[in-house]
Amino acid sequence: MRKKTDVKRTAAAVLFLSGWLMILAGIQSGLAAGDGGEIGQAVVGQFFETLFSSMAPSEGEITSRYEETPAPVNISKDQFEAGLADVGNNIVFLGFHFRDTVKIEFDDFLIPNGSYAEIKLDWERVINPDGENILREPTAEEREKDARLKRAPGREILYLKDSESRPLYAEGKMEISVPIRFARVAFSAADVGQSRQSPPLNAILTRCENDLVSLRISELPEEADPILVFRDRTGGRLRIDSTRRSRRRGVVNLTARAQGRVAGVEVFHPIEFATRTLTVRAASAPNFFRDDVWPVKVPRYMPDPDGPDFAAMDLAGLKAGTGVTARRTYGLIGFNTPKINVSLPPVDNSVFARLDFGEPELLDARGGPIAYSLEKGVYSHETFSEEIRFTAKEGKKPVEFARSVGSVNIRYPARLKVVTLTGEEPKSGGLEARFLGPKVLIRGLDDLPRRPFLPDSLTALRAYDVTGRRLKKLNYSGNLIENNVNWIKAGFWGEVRELRIIAVEEWLEMDIPFDLPPAPELPESRRGKRPVQ
Repeated sequence: MRKKTDVKRTAAAVLFLSGWLMILAGIQSGLAAGDGGEIGQAVVGQFFETLFSSMAPSEGEITSRYEETPAPVNISKDQFEAGLADVGNNIVFLGFHFRDTVKIEFDDFLIPNGSYAEIKLDWERVINPDGENILREPTAEEREKDARLKRAPGREILYLKDSESRPLYAEGKMEISVPIRFARVAFSAADVGQSRQSPPLNAILTRCENDLVSLRISELPEEADPILVFRDRTGGRLRIDSTRRSRRRGVVNLTARAQGRVAGVEVFHPIEFATRTLTVRAASAPNFFRDDVWPVKVPRYMPDPDGPDFAAMDLAGLKAGTGVTARRTYGLIGFNTPKINVSLPPVDNSVFARLDFGEPELLDARGGPIAYSLEKGVYSHETFSEEIRFTAKEGKKPVEFARSVGSVNIRYPARLKVVTLTGEEPKSGGLEARFLGPKVLIRGLDDLPRRPFLPDSLTALRAYDVTGRRLKKLNYSGNLIENNVNWIKAGFWGEVRELRIIAVEEWLEMDIPFDLPPAPELPESRRGKRPVQ
């Protein structure tokens, strides 16, 4: 008997193949009718509408993951000009330098609606420490590669005459065009079937189910793509996981999947732009391994979101908010791998918790040990959890066992604070700093765990310059032992005048034993889909 999954895959393949046959037949009939292929175009649109409608929403409640890019806002031309004047030459920079190439990086967050700007850059020179221009024209092969990789303006590569010279800065012209006024329509999740108009936008919400949204948008200029903003019930802007769209006779049909349950939908279309051409100088970062650490002193900034929201925890609250459960992985690779998941209290303190799972035992039905390999997962701030996974020593199938037995040691920051140090007051709260231009030395730092994929608001160490703006942190670290005192090194893209450091005031510690059977295997339909809450 054929498996259900095989039937589903066969049906999907038949739909895909029949769709392409339908497209070819439509185009052929359109050409035969001499109508310039309009019939074929209509068939294409019909096929994609059918394909999009076959996308299914995720089941259950989805953990929200938020987009950091700000939504579009209407601004005046004066606000646009003031934004440019405020940032000056602190908007384009030299990034990664490798051999005879250097990357250009455009910090669009510095100006209102910069994330939606269109820019054109014309570079005239790249200067090395000897004052020589080392910029060269790319070869035909390099141009072809850039076109193939679709490097956007502000993210392109500059080519250098040799691989030995260090680029200090680049000079050129930038034309920047920023949308300052938008047409906007908005829907709630309950507005399915309704239409909204804001010329030239004319949109119908055709579907809004959990994390899946479908829209039909008309009257847009050719090649114009609408800007989508999906929000959850808290008002936070959700990331968009994937989008499928088709365009036919000025009508855009699109279906998008958000990373969370959608409560509101906004569609934007820019209708007015402000444009300026200005001279730019893209400076390089400080290099702490050279004598001339920072020859071109142009600071580089970062977005500075609100800081963490810590809670005061006691042992009873920690125990009540912590759970250990058996689950299965849902990824395309390693699907159904058994795991142990530890959920922590849903507060920002949990980011800095330390978990030690030791070496759990896997036992068969008779209590005998089963060999396995242990994989440690990373902390997820979306779910406030951390996990370990059990994989088979041999073969690709999930390891089979009757029970997993072990204990988790949790060292938890019960109370945290943000300590501010400055050049005038370099000591506070048990911490001390030395300010050495773009480099700082810090004594008394907590050995907080370094977590990947965290929101920027939970960065443990932030630096600010004399203007009060947050400086970009550089990939520089190390230790200096002086009179048996350990000083931690850190480097930033600018002269540091103030540090804000997350410090732990009180730790709690507890052990949670577990003795759990494996979770039931997930159905094949859950492969690659985020788990429900």
